[in-house]
Amino acid sequence: MPINTSSAQFRPVPLQPPREIPPTTPLLMPSSATETSPAWDPSSRTPRLMSPAWDPSSRTPRPMTPAYLPQDNHWLEDVALMRVRIKVRSLEDGPGGNVLEVTSTEMGCVKVRDGIQTRTVNLDSLAPLRPTSLEDFVTPISGERKGTIFKVKQIANGQCSLRIPGAQERKKTPDPRFSISDLVQVFPSTR
Repeated sequence: MPINTSSAQFRPVPLQPPREIPPTTPLLMPSSATETSPAWDPSSRTPRLMSPAWDPSSRTPRPMTPAYLPQDNHWLEDVALMRVRIKVRSLEDGPGGNVLEVTSTEMGCVKVRDGIQTRTVNLDSLAPLRPTSLEDFVTPISGERKGTIFKVKQIANGQCSLRIPGAQERKKTPDPRFSISDLVQVFPSTR
């Protein structure tokens, strides 16, 4: 049954002024003028205090690691390395980018496989994946053993001890040692 509003008496309900609610988290304010950063100064366009990451004398790591600075990747064009599946990352994708597989090179360009897609990129826009842990598959990028697939046995002081995957260790034969900068990660052989 509908409500009959013509006979009902309506009274206006007085509105109460809004209550002021105190903030639950206090705002942090700079304690002195020397501690202010550009975030506290709305007219600031450049930082007054330099982050240690941008200070050349700082020991704090920089935002781009040396592996992600432009590289001289002309070793990728070496025919001996074309028989292994080299791992690289695009400098444009950054450190968190996908691992790419080099499939071929031609006149300063590299064809890379990103999953099932193949694309062509500039040779200088790639960063090689260096060995970072034990059991990484790697190959030297120079010397008589370039193109040979090894596994990392030990990493210490910028050097890697390597072993041939599947081969039995011989106590009399010393493990080959290479500088990390002379190695690049590869995908395991599918043959």
